[in-house]
Amino acid sequence: MTQPLPKKWLFPAAALIALLLLILWMLGLLGGNKTEPGLTPLPTQAMLPQETARAIRQTLRETQAWPGAVKALIEARIAPKISARILEVAFREGDRVERGAVLARLDAEQSRAQEREASAHAAAAKAEAARTEADLKRTRELFEQEAATREAFEHAAAAARKASAGARAAEQNLREATLQRSETVLTAPFGGVIARRLHEPGDMGLAGEPIVVLHDPSALRLEASVTAACAGQINVGDPATVRIDALKASLDAKIGEIVPAADPLTGTVLIKADLPQTKGLQPGLFGWLEQACGSEHTALLIPAAALRRIGQVEAVTVLEGDRLSTRQVRSGFARGEFVEILSGLDEGETVVVR
Repeated sequence: MTQPLPKKWLFPAAALIALLLLILWMLGLLGGNKTEPGLTPLPTQAMLPQETARAIRQTLRETQAWPGAVKALIEARIAPKISARILEVAFREGDRVERGAVLARLDAEQSRAQEREASAHAAAAKAEAARTEADLKRTRELFEQEAATREAFEHAAAAARKASAGARAAEQNLREATLQRSETVLTAPFGGVIARRLHEPGDMGLAGEPIVVLHDPSALRLEASVTAACAGQINVGDPATVRIDALKASLDAKIGEIVPAADPLTGTVLIKADLPQTKGLQPGLFGWLEQACGSEHTALLIPAAALRRIGQVEAVTVLEGDRLSTRQVRSGFARGEFVEILSGLDEGETVVVR
């Protein structure tokens, strides 16, 4: 005769049986079948859709995103041609200036002194030229009257030519001194915005060293280094998409320039994409140049707005005739306003967008 189990074993046995039943239920072997993506419609929804779209199959090419920086197409580094003390820098960074506006002034005292000296030399040379020309005229008259020798006439002519050349050289020196004095006032070559202010009043301005940097904010471009293989598929004038993360915006750009040589160290080619005028866009921002590059493949696409995510589950609402049902799907890559569907939906089926 079988002996009943002791009471001390009843509770562990019941717990073990309950755990086994729970595992069988979670595996779908108890209490119903496991739901597979796209196979089992969920309860029908009564609300009629406002907007629908068909699942379409398209041929796509993988899109690459290349990092780059926004730069000004037109930029001027305003630097003096002479070395002098800086007296004034008229604008701050970010200030807008008009063409011809005075950006900086340098100490012109030394230039004015050089101009006065050159003016005095020019006047003396002009007077000497006039004197030698008068001597030549008088000597020529005497020579024609046979009252002066040919040697005296030739000597007077040579002196006149020399004095005339000296006067022209002195006049040129005066023009250069005047021009040098004008170089102490730096003006804007075009209307734009002060991008950088590199020196302050009191600093020593050196010839060729910029004091301010001016750029035109209406003409900006993204410069990105693209691998040579992908750069070979790009042509000047091609449309391009540029993504600026700081602005949370994608801009419709156009390829404006392709550097005709690859970097031997990285094997990349510099691509420059012209950007449209956009609020908040400025040089120095980081961006991405997006380009289709790679092998082609077909993908089933639906509007991204039609895809719903509930925890780990992805689903769409499918319209079949006048019946709505919720269907579980599996998505792939996002393609702008669309998203790839890998399973759970067939081409031509209608999904509810909203």
